[in-house]
Amino acid sequence: MRTMKALVVFLFCLLFPFLGTVTAQGQTNGGEDTPRVNGHWFNAGNPFSPRFRGQCTWYVWGRCAEASNGAWLPNYLGNANGWYAGTTNGGAKNQTPAVGAIMCTPDLARRTGHVSYVVQVNNDNSWVIEEYNVVPLKWTRQTITRDLNTGKVRGPRYSWTRLQGFVHPQTALPVSINDGDFVKERSRPECYIIVGGAKIYVPSETELFGLGYLWSQLKIVPDGRLNSVPNIPRDGTMIKDRSADPVWVVLTFYGETRLWYVQHEYQVNRYGGWGSIRRLPDGSLRNRDFKYSGLPLP
Repeated sequence: MRTMKALVVFLFCLLFPFLGTVTAQGQTNGGEDTPRVNGHWFNAGNPFSPRFRGQCTWYVWGRCAEASNGAWLPNYLGNANGWYAGTTNGGAKNQTPAVGAIMCTPDLARRTGHVSYVVQVNNDNSWVIEEYNVVPLKWTRQTITRDLNTGKVRGPRYSWTRLQGFVHPQTALPVSINDGDFVKERSRPECYIIVGGAKIYVPSETELFGLGYLWSQLKIVPDGRLNSVPNIPRDGTMIKDRSADPVWVVLTFYGETRLWYVQHEYQVNRYGGWGSIRRLPDGSLRNRDFKYSGLPLP
């Protein structure tokens, strides 16, 4: 009886291998990438939907759009085997995997090609991709390895195949940052507003809306772009907490940048007038980066 049960289990696994389990080989069998694929960029906002929903191109287009909040949309809408050459509004194209890159394997799917989305890069010449339609119309996640001699790649779901290369949309993202921008780096959750050339952290949606911003104004910039943006606004910038009255001006004396309390209207006019006062999220002025002079503005 035990032998018969084991045989039944073996045959069941052999005949139905795509039932949403995770294997030891770094592979996730077919399922749905929910709740992600219920979002805008996979439905009304996706040119492959609904006709080609479940295809690899539909999914990768949606991942790129989602990651950039619509700032970068692949401009090639044909078969996957044409994405590497046909995507002309992207950034670098090369043989180097990176998080957020599109992996292009043109010989899969009876040579109509296949595209997938890189979500992790390992230190052993392997990387992790997420994709649709390797299991028909289903989502999978698998670890890909590369043969350094032939350049071909393989994963648990397919044998050695030609790697055309990677399209790196993150290098096509806007890099300019201006006062008033609402920004975040591509792979980081933290959001900032730019005030007097400095990045000011926005801790909550309440603060965001209270400052008059909308999510549709979010600008996605490449990872690391904000490293060079200071935390203290430039000299002469007047600032205040969103819901508090005191107005402060940033000034540097004898090499030290401090906040000075603005008492009089003529002082406000000296630095641009009432319309130049920038509101910050409540609590920002308690940040350790801000130092108070302890004195009113002279």
